[in-house]
Amino acid sequence: MLRIYLKSCGIIFLLILIFTGMIRLLSYNTPYFELMRRTLLPNESCPAPCIMGVRAGETKPVDALVNLQSHIWVADAYFETQPTSNEYVAETRLNWEWNFSQPAFLPWQGYAHFNSQDTVDFIELPTAITFGEIIVAFGYPERARIGNVYHYAWYPDYGLYIRTRKGCDNILAAYVTIFYMDWEPPTDDYSNEFVREQSC
Repeated sequence: MLRIYLKSCGIIFLLILIFTGMIRLLSYNTPYFELMRRTLLPNESCPAPCIMGVRAGETKPVDALVNLQSHIWVADAYFETQPTSNEYVAETRLNWEWNFSQPAFLPWQGYAHFNSQDTVDFIELPTAITFGEIIVAFGYPERARIGNVYHYAWYPDYGLYIRTRKGCDNILAAYVTIFYMDWEPPTDDYSNEFVREQSC
């Protein structure tokens, strides 16, 4: 009797593993995640760190403006001067607005920030993508950091720096902002503490 019970438990456990694996495989390959990877990850014509023809560390401001103004998803792109913490220094950045044909996970403006070498320093892309969806689409980050206000994750192969705000809710359900940059930000080796750590 015990042998039959143990055999039944083993079969049930095996079926659960197979079912879980199938769900993960199917979810990874859904059109939503494929669109996310095609949209957000670099490719041969736009090597990392790059999106929409704008490459951090290389693209000049005027070239970035031309690329964005001609993009099929962009309604308008323009330069804007923003104040900084130094009252004598202002930052000029390139903003762009979507024309509502872009993927639904990009509902807000995008920004390109410039450095002293007159190239794009980094690209800032607020999204309606959760950190859990980022993990499903891109895998676990190589490095991460827990800050006072934000959580950060670093995907060096893609030149992606992911930021999400700390809070009492599950971090996996929090929306992220994606940064494209060609310099490595301060991070630590990834661990599960990144997901478990909460501010409350």
